[in-house]
Amino acid sequence: MLFDLRPKERKEDLFGREEELRRLESFLDNMLGAIVYGIRRIGKTSLVKVYCSEYGRCAYVDVRGLYDRGITVNAFIEELLKGVRSLNDRIPSLEVDLRVLRFKREKKSKALSEVLEELDKRSMILVIDEAQLLRGNKVFSNVFAWALDNLSNLKIIFSGSEVGVLEKYLGLRDPSSPLYGRGLGELKLSKFSLELSTEFLRKGFEEVGMEVPEEEIEEAGKELGGIVGWLTLYGNLRLNGLAHEEALIRTKERAKKIIALELKNFLDLRPMGRKRYCCILRAIALGLRAWKDIKKYCNDQNDKNFTNALNKLIDYSFIEKVEHEYLMVDPLMRDAILDVCK
Repeated sequence: MLFDLRPKERKEDLFGREEELRRLESFLDNMLGAIVYGIRRIGKTSLVKVYCSEYGRCAYVDVRGLYDRGITVNAFIEELLKGVRSLNDRIPSLEVDLRVLRFKREKKSKALSEVLEELDKRSMILVIDEAQLLRGNKVFSNVFAWALDNLSNLKIIFSGSEVGVLEKYLGLRDPSSPLYGRGLGELKLSKFSLELSTEFLRKGFEEVGMEVPEEEIEEAGKELGGIVGWLTLYGNLRLNGLAHEEALIRTKERAKKIIALELKNFLDLRPMGRKRYCCILRAIALGLRAWKDIKKYCNDQNDKNFTNALNKLIDYSFIEKVEHEYLMVDPLMRDAILDVCK
């Protein structure tokens, strides 16, 4: 169902990403793996999960699930082996050897390489969602580079929503990076156009036999900015009985809370730069677009630090640079920015 809030896993439920799915299939047929980029709530996880449901041999790790234990090699292996166990249950003929659970804790890189060797024996694909969160531990990038060089039957999909951070972690343009030049296909998901947004809503309502006035569909498509997650939430709220205006208000309120938390988490980790980051975000939220106008608004005298802050916000997918203008990646960010950065 298009308006199911969970990531899609069936090909028939993946709307508007046929070309991206075809390209992902091509990358994994002809290259060592793939990188799937895209801002938050754009449909990356759905795309990868649909591919995996079609291929059937994916070991999936969402790095966000490691936070409570700490993002360590041991925690990563444990999460990976959970995925392998689940895969064994679904595909008994796969029979991945789980004896690699018995590893010595002090030999972390060796333990991880042994797990990857087991996946290689079964021609599997390792999916690492939010892979940029692994950047604090060099063991990961070194072992993944070794695997791509030496395990001919293993493919890796790296996925992430902090686009610039993921690019830098993988070091695709940095010759000193362990993962540089490793033959990975790059796939960047874009926001839906207005036409695609409204078509998504029409199809979703048609799917459940619900008649919705065209003007309501058009307004929702315009207001929600091509972000698949917000379009899905709006549609889901309508299916659950809310009228158009109330569903749109609820969607925006939910978006504000989620984005505000993400922004607050980012700023809390950077107390020294909070004032500069907030000023930049507030300027953009108020409609300023050009570098010089944003800098003037912030009365920032340090060109280098100001530009570095802009680039950091781009890396973490809060803003984007389109030609010579700086924009919010999600129009629903405005209220969250003005609330957090008072």
